[in-house]
Amino acid sequence: MMQRRIQRFFAAMAFLAAGLAAPPGLAQKAKPKPKTFDFLGAKVTPLNGTYLVLQAANVRAKPRTKGRRIGRRDRGERVRVVGRAKGPWLAIRGDDGKDVGFIYQPTLMPVIDDALEQPIKAETPGKGGRACKYVLSFEGKSPA
Repeated sequence: MMQRRIQRFFAAMAFLAAGLAAPPGLAQKAKPKPKTFDFLGAKVTPLNGTYLVLQAANVRAKPRTKGRRIGRRDRGERVRVVGRAKGPWLAIRGDDGKDVGFIYQPTLMPVIDDALEQPIKAETPGKGGRACKYVLSFEGKSPA
């Protein structure tokens, strides 16, 4: 048993020393790359949702601060996000289905539009052996 492990170890080291991938039995599975699509000339990964604008934000033609400003979204507006570009940029699409541009993600907050069927009751341990009990319930929609 031990001899077999030693043989596998040296076989793997020989593959690595030769600049090759590990032998088939020891190969690690690569994480699949997320699928991307083209959005105004930039590659973005799909991300769907409605977001609330927390503070006035510029809409840019490219996902970078130096990208040309093509619009603005005011605090309280909702935007439809369809993808995430490299860095903290989200791709937004208009209500008419046309691609609009990129907006800085920290200026947005996702809108969760759902309800709980029944309250969630739980507790978590706190300092000094005390438990923190809490109840989550749905009380209605808010502007956020």
